[in-house]
Amino acid sequence: AVLRRHTDCVRALCERAGVGFLSAGNDGLVVLWSLGGDVLHELHAHDAYIYAIALSGDGAHLFTAAEDRQLKVWRGDRCE
Repeated sequence: AVLRRHTDCVRALCERAGVGFLSAGNDGLVVLWSLGGDVLHELHAHDAYIYAIALSGDGAHLFTAAEDRQLKVWRGDRCE
């Protein structure tokens, strides 16, 4: 399957156990996908390329790192 939602290069993937996976890329967007390829959620995380994403061990926090020299810690849609 080919999954389309990003408007630019996809640079990072991360598994979300029991749900699906996350993708992030040059469009500053993080997308949560189901394993079936449905978009479950979108997060406009940065105004620059996102190079890395990771989840905390308990899955409660998402970490994003981008070209804007920012590392952000997210809980849901809120940057903490």
